[in-house]
Amino acid sequence: LVAVGFLTGSPTAFAEEKLDEVPPPSSIPVETVLSGQISVPMRFPKGIPVVDILINGKGPYAFEVDPASRGGRLLSKTLLEDLKLPRKGGAVKSQAADGRIFTMDAQYHVDALGLGTGEFRHLDLPFLDSQDTVSGIVGEKVHGILGMEIFRNCLLTLDYPNHLLCLSRG
Repeated sequence: LVAVGFLTGSPTAFAEEKLDEVPPPSSIPVETVLSGQISVPMRFPKGIPVVDILINGKGPYAFEVDPASRGGRLLSKTLLEDLKLPRKGGAVKSQAADGRIFTMDAQYHVDALGLGTGEFRHLDLPFLDSQDTVSGIVGEKVHGILGMEIFRNCLLTLDYPNHLLCLSRG
């Protein structure tokens, strides 16, 4: 999983900077709506967890679950075009798993990211045009990555034996 977080950036986009000089993009939802515990099916093409989500009520879209990634990110130009997500500012910087800094094109506002019966509301996700690269690593066409900031207000369990992603209030 650490390699996936590293490989989502283009090597040419890397710059020599220190983390404390880079304001991280925030993928923390303004509101997390969970009624009890939810469990959603999780699959493992090439051993990497993938779940289906809804964005603003549309989908499903396959997203990688990456515990090594701080925030979420969008990878698919098609998803941006289909959903007509509003752009929220210019380029943002993020840190790869190996500590290097890379620049993502822009952030886009998502009103609701649905996972089973749960919902994460009002979050801004950066876009990095790397769907083909990440999909090749994951072994399935994915439209984005769910990083840990999205789950900040939840207890997240990746139940590998039962192929479930489980969420509850922390």
